Amino acid sequence: ESMSDQSPTVIVAIDRHHLEELRVSLPTWVRNVDGFADFPFILIGDVESIDDDLYDDALLLANMCGVNNVTFRDVATVLPAGFPPRHDVTQRERMLTALAFAPSMVTTPTYLKLDTDTVALPVRDKLLSAKVTGSRPIAAPRWGYTKPGHWLDTLDLWSDQTAPGNAKPYRVPSGGVAKSQRIISYAMLGDTAFANRCLHMLTSPRLPVPSQDTFYWYCAVLLGREVSRFSTNETCWRHAGGNMRKLKELAAEAME
Repeated sequence: ESMSDQSPTVIVAIDRHHLEELRVSLPTWVRNVDGFADFPFILIGDVESIDDDLYDDALLLANMCGVNNVTFRDVATVLPAGFPPRHDVTQRERMLTALAFAPSMVTTPTYLKLDTDTVALPVRDKLLSAKVTGSRPIAAPRWGYTKPGHWLDTLDLWSDQTAPGNAKPYRVPSGGVAKSQRIISYAMLGDTAFANRCLHMLTSPRLPVPSQDTFYWYCAVLLGREVSRFSTNETCWRHAGGNMRKLKELAAEAME
């Protein structure tokens, strides 16, 4: 069964460092995921006052890999109105907020958010064939904790204002983390309409916590939705954790 009547829109965020990771990982997606080269592809790049060549280099890379349907968006045009200027927030929050708001630009029913240091292996993958719908709006690798744990307390306060009386995710505080049945989004398939509903719940241009996967997972539980959580052996994705040497090793294996 296909994941949708339409292919998902791929969403990837890059700055110069993450473009170099994408240079290693993108060929594995094109080779090992059927039809990937023709998926709609949104590249969110941070070019503002930093990197005038990023736009050209990113499109050249996509073109060299055979990706056909690429839209490049400067992060400054994706961030919501009123988002703080660069010097008032971390680069990480800027990029993660842009990823969280990217579904507002997606025209397909589903989207696939990918990290640049994730490679695709040539095996069948349950995550990519998962059915995401309004009632089951997220499919992603399972994760066992939120760090820092107090992020969930912050989200509880936010949800008391926006959706009072709704269920809150179960968690067990443990040191600085909160053990919880959540997901991580180095590869995350999402329902576009659900994501936009979550964005409409926001009362501030900043996310309640600077983590798009924590935000969307929390909203899914809050609104009584099911989340498809996959173990590592059920997915054909491997994540290098920001380690370029490991990323190159994983990519080499994936391209054999």
